Amino acid sequence: RLLTVTGVQTCALPIFISEIQNRIKANSKELPEIISYNNCRQYFIDSFRGLTEEKFIALFLNAKGKVIHRAILSSHSDNMVEIDVPKLTAIAGSRKAKRAIIAHNHLSNSCKPSSADDLATEKICTALYVSGTVLADHIIVAGNETFSYNASGRLKLIEDRIKNLFFKQ
Repeated sequence: RLLTVTGVQTCALPIFISEIQNRIKANSKELPEIISYNNCRQYFIDSFRGLTEEKFIALFLNAKGKVIHRAILSSHSDNMVEIDVPKLTAIAGSRKAKRAIIAHNHLSNSCKPSSADDLATEKICTALYVSGTVLADHIIVAGNETFSYNASGRLKLIEDRIKNLFFKQ
């Protein structure tokens, strides 16, 4: 039944609107203002919960680590993610992002990265590096488990290879 704007029912309208706003806010996957590994990890777990297809999410951050943009950049496939790297770097450039955190989900129970994940991470890291944005992490989510390229040290190895490629002495 719709509320009418007459008599006593008018008093209920602000409460009704406030309740709707609170429910929308509670159900939205709000971005953390400042990124730490733990709140970022939980944000991605929440974002991927219940999905039946693999997705790719990118968070773009300013120099102070504040999230300035979120993008979902993937094809709709139930078992793989194709990433539009030129679009990713274009967004980073247009938003003047200093860092990016990327994440995708595995539908299996394993968050262990595949060789395809490693190659994609290196490709994305290189493209962002050339465009002036640092890849801060690539997180893989499987249920409530995560794998972090940064925490595992794999991202540092990729960065070292890229720097050697561009700055060979």
